[in-house]
Amino acid sequence: MIRLYWSCILSGIMRQKIIYLFVLVLFMSPAIAQNAWTIFNNINSPLPENSVRAILIDENNVKWIGTDFGLASYDDQAWVVYQTFNSGIPDNSVRALVSDHSGNLWVGTFNGGVAKYDGVTWTVFNTSNSLLPDNYVKSLAVDTAKTVWIGTIGGLASLDSAGVWTLYDASNSLIGSSNIASLNVDTITNILTVGTINGGISFKNGSNWSQYTLANSSLPDNSLLGLVRDDQNILWISTAASGISAHLGGVSFLTYNTLSSSIPSNSTTSITAGSNGSIWTGTLDSGLVKKSGLNFIVYNTQNSLMPDNFVQCIRSDSAGVIWVGMQTGGLARLDESLLSGISDDLNSLQIRVYPNPASDYLNIVLQPGNKSGVVIISDLAGRIVYELPYNNTAFLHFLIPSKISKGSYVVHLLDDSGKRAGKLIQIVR
Repeated sequence: MIRLYWSCILSGIMRQKIIYLFVLVLFMSPAIAQNAWTIFNNINSPLPENSVRAILIDENNVKWIGTDFGLASYDDQAWVVYQTFNSGIPDNSVRALVSDHSGNLWVGTFNGGVAKYDGVTWTVFNTSNSLLPDNYVKSLAVDTAKTVWIGTIGGLASLDSAGVWTLYDASNSLIGSSNIASLNVDTITNILTVGTINGGISFKNGSNWSQYTLANSSLPDNSLLGLVRDDQNILWISTAASGISAHLGGVSFLTYNTLSSSIPSNSTTSITAGSNGSIWTGTLDSGLVKKSGLNFIVYNTQNSLMPDNFVQCIRSDSAGVIWVGMQTGGLARLDESLLSGISDDLNSLQIRVYPNPASDYLNIVLQPGNKSGVVIISDLAGRIVYELPYNNTAFLHFLIPSKISKGSYVVHLLDDSGKRAGKLIQIVR
């Protein structure tokens, strides 16, 4: 039984008003959330497979979706699917995508090498017809000179605009592993960043190389699965077992993990930069996570319409909409601006909620003279997980029910005159 630390006696009229407000929120929130979340899978769309491995949003805002059974493009209206039987794509299992900003799409595959698609013709490069070191391509990037960088499980290769191949290994670089998991090009300085499996991170600046590992820096993990630069040009890294980290320069890395922050998992799989300085990361087991300042907002199968907690890739489009590829749940589109109560929504009411993050209890401080009403806790899909009436009080203190799992929620306050407020909170167990 939930222990309540105040007494509240409600009249029959007040009970009717609370029931009305409760039903009103229950009716409105899911409709709003439905607009915020759109789920595409191979049942409700032409998406060829529900395991989404790679996402690219090109200069025309077309979404390119790489799956385990083909490539799809989606322009927000129509889908086109490319598979080995109807196109020149060399392998249906797509693992990496990049645009070279000249109208060409580059597609890295699991066993077919890399292919260039100009909208009409497919040109395939593999170990048989080129210097590509391995046919398993895990990462792609394009620099300001339009050189294509190709990360494989057998090493790093580049192909310049003149068609010249260059291979990079221990003899001509400081790359700690031949298994290249992630690539990033700084569009301002043209510095190439190489993330490896078990070999740390390397930077190529012209002909100069530098390398950082657990042994010579504060890098938290030697396996780096995702790289992105934010709007301040800071490099962010998703690591296999140590959370996310920002490169502060030289040997310095600032890391957020389950010990130093409220991020729900150290097993991060992918990363992208969102709007207003936010950083979004996918996890192996805990869904989608947004870092906003020092706060971490979690979207998972328990508190949102996410169909899968295993995120394999993530991208943000020019409007700040987040696109998420999952292991078995297909593709999710999240327009966070349409979610109810994500930002403080004050309409004459003032509330303060603390501690935040919370683990066992919440304090809610109301504006003096506040009328009777109801406090509702909902998940980020608008589903109500708890509700509590109050009557002419300025302070509420209650224990959080054990049935509410860790994650992000919204505390709604509605009084009997229709005024309302909302606060985003995190619950950590």
